[in-house]
Amino acid sequence: MKKLLLVFLLAFTACAPKSSSKLDVTLELTPSTPRIGKTNIVLKLMRDKQILEGWNVSIEGNMTHAGMGTVDGTVTELGAGKYQVKNFDFNMSGDWVLTVTAKKDSETLTNDVKLEVAQ
Repeated sequence: MKKLLLVFLLAFTACAPKSSSKLDVTLELTPSTPRIGKTNIVLKLMRDKQILEGWNVSIEGNMTHAGMGTVDGTVTELGAGKYQVKNFDFNMSGDWVLTVTAKKDSETLTNDVKLEVAQ
């Protein structure tokens, strides 16, 4: 019985997608100080000092307090490890967390970036 359980766990683990939080994210914002409203964001993505090209990237914004909905943005690749989000809607001032997720093949990388949005 123990051998069967061990085989099952090993098989399940081997099939699970690789996940890591080793995604380094640098933000370039326009305007440079985020304010309520539409903001253009350029994400520079790296892992172990290597740029990430050809990844499927998504971004999700959440306020740090309860009661606010999620804000998503459309991400397009610019090249050289840069990805662009046009008109990301910071719809309220305060503390935000941007969750950036990059997927390629069976690998998923993610990182949370905290920032404060002014009025």
